[in-house]
Amino acid sequence: MNRRFGRILLSLGLSTACACALAQSPHPPAGTAPPIVSSAEGLDGETLYWTLIGEIALRQQEFGSAAQAFLLAAQHARAPELARRAAEIAAITRQNEMLNRALTLWRQVEPNAETIERFERMRAELDAQREKAVLAQLDEILRRHPEQLPNNLLGLNAALEELGDPEMARRIIELATTPYLEYPEAQLARAEAARRANDLLTARIAAEHALSLRPDWDLALALWAEILGELGETDTAIARLETYLREYPYARVVRFTLAKHLAVTPGREEESLRHLEILLANAPDDAQLLQAVALMAERTGHLDRAISALEHVISKGGDNVDFLRLQLAQLYLTAKQPRRAESVLRQITHPALEDQSKRLLAHALAKQGKIDAAFETLDQTRIVLDPTTEVLLKSRLLQDADRLEDARRWVDEAIAELGDEPDLLYEYAMILERLGRHESAEGYLRKLIALYPDHAHGLNALGYLLADANRDLDEAERLLTRALELAPNDPYILDSVGWLRYRQGRLEEALSLLQNAYRRQYDPEIAAHLVEVLTVLGRHEEAQALLKQATARSPDAEPLQRVRRWLEQRNR
Repeated sequence: MNRRFGRILLSLGLSTACACALAQSPHPPAGTAPPIVSSAEGLDGETLYWTLIGEIALRQQEFGSAAQAFLLAAQHARAPELARRAAEIAAITRQNEMLNRALTLWRQVEPNAETIERFERMRAELDAQREKAVLAQLDEILRRHPEQLPNNLLGLNAALEELGDPEMARRIIELATTPYLEYPEAQLARAEAARRANDLLTARIAAEHALSLRPDWDLALALWAEILGELGETDTAIARLETYLREYPYARVVRFTLAKHLAVTPGREEESLRHLEILLANAPDDAQLLQAVALMAERTGHLDRAISALEHVISKGGDNVDFLRLQLAQLYLTAKQPRRAESVLRQITHPALEDQSKRLLAHALAKQGKIDAAFETLDQTRIVLDPTTEVLLKSRLLQDADRLEDARRWVDEAIAELGDEPDLLYEYAMILERLGRHESAEGYLRKLIALYPDHAHGLNALGYLLADANRDLDEAERLLTRALELAPNDPYILDSVGWLRYRQGRLEEALSLLQNAYRRQYDPEIAAHLVEVLTVLGRHEEAQALLKQATARSPDAEPLQRVRRWLEQRNR
């Protein structure tokens, strides 16, 4: 079940009562440490500053700021009492990430197991008290409002989100729903709770139980399909969703779920787009659908449709309009319309997007050949760049402007000044490769690996270079195996290993690896590799469909032109 639906179906009675139970102002319990600033003796200036900030924030009930301030004070002073104070505030106010950081520091500065064990026991007692109180509230609501029971059961997960603890929410929901297990809504609530707690097998069983009680329930089928997708059984989910839609073609949540599953299935992205556009036809101003259509249209090479959908969303305004402008600018750049990208980027005013928009603006300017303006724009970002990062970013701008030789000299000068930094050596090798200087590129990659033997991208680049040239495949195997160990989910490394398997004649393995890579990251070179392997396996229709889609998305990509020439020669 999409979590949005849980919120929509949440009854007023449930949300109001749970708010009362969950939103009580959390204060440190009796027996915790007194205010640290009662005595400033022994605290230096910076520690005292952050401690004061923490006390002020605590009195104003700004608990996130308070915990952060005490943690900063503890880090500076290496003081266990400050680390404990940060941990107490974070624990009571359910700031789990902050709590873990505070506990880590506390253990470092005071490796006293007994002290921390006492704190953990206190924390567990507080959790148990909170769990009991919330469960009592829910029991009362569910019993008091039998006429709203199905909706209230469906709203449990949304109501308990504020706990910030999926395992606790799951325990509460299992107990609260025990008297109502004959209701499909209770089973669905359990399924969603187990899913949020990452117990997918239990979630699947509960969702299937809900469907057995109510076989024609769109929400239950959609949640079941989402769970199967997370279990890696996407094909099974798709088959059942398609069967259901043939009988119930107006089941919008089922169609949307099917579109999501098709979107991550190589070769079926066009079907995903068609389903989304069917939904959009009945809700042409739905912002969520418009953004989904834009995403899938871009992925399938229909850039005009993607741009049109985003322009429509932006025209409606809203809180996230600047974020959408950022996406639209990226689409304009993909469509080789840098001037329009520049125009859109200059309209972005949200402070949180300032640096990101300026970096993208620099690329838009570079693609128009305005290198000086691009460099100046990059220099205007608020984040202070380290020298290596600045060199890399400006190298990419020069490459955007098709000034490869200038980019090579730029990085070469940086290596002379900054030394053999790994990322600079890698960048230099990649530029040489683009310039067609393959032997020199190989030499720099070997130098990189000799100096930095665990540089995953360097290992990958050299391994791919050898595999692509169909030589020294045993060495390529060693290099790529190590690269994959260092970065097992990197799509470009998966692509390289897949291409190596193709060179070794292990076609089914190659196909699986390349499909995995393409699913994780669109790239015209990965697409070209996949087209070639599909063709050799005799899956010509899939290969042609993929090539058409990738070409629409990246019409000038050299790897796609290369595989097209290969196909023409093969068919002669």
